[in-house]
Amino acid sequence: TGVNMMAGLLNRRRSFLDHNGEPVVLGMHAVGDAHTCTNPLYGRGCSLALVQAELFADSLKAHGLDHRARAVAFEAATRSEITPWYRAAVAQDQLSPANHSPANHSPANHSPANHSPASEGPANQSPAAEHRQAAREFLRDGLFPAMRTDPVVLRAFLRMFNLLEAPDSLMKNGEVVSRVLAVFNQRESRPPEEPVGPDRASLVTALGPA
Repeated sequence: TGVNMMAGLLNRRRSFLDHNGEPVVLGMHAVGDAHTCTNPLYGRGCSLALVQAELFADSLKAHGLDHRARAVAFEAATRSEITPWYRAAVAQDQLSPANHSPANHSPANHSPANHSPASEGPANQSPAAEHRQAAREFLRDGLFPAMRTDPVVLRAFLRMFNLLEAPDSLMKNGEVVSRVLAVFNQRESRPPEEPVGPDRASLVTALGPA
């Protein structure tokens, strides 16, 4: 077929408790994308929906037909187990090199939770922009090269990527951080990375006339 576009790659969460922590509606619960949606680029939606379904089953088993207690317990478990992955998706989108991050909506204030900053030159970058640039360099010149050569880093990354560890587990693992830093500090002496594929011009040349 032709190229099919995929749009609406949102990070979005809805709150089912009011500002006092009370259920907005009794007897209704949302699971999966209806509650918390993360950018499908990261491939976590189905897994997080299954986790949240288990959380609901646990709250139902513990509180039965006590609608208020069940809702409060379910939302608390969701904040603990699901919300960190929502925040991680928002942060990952903000690290996009082009900074073309999807809109992330917060129903609490009906305003985007993830904004693309205005274009700024290197000389007048905001502290937040400088932080994102530093994080991108750390990933590009530290974590990704380390994953190709260090099994400890690769295993830790795969455990996090597959939801077996919390999204901030890499940065809390002292051994992993030290190994990544060692690779990052060698970035000036490493030979250039082999390209993963041809650029567009080379590909068009190789394909020849249509």
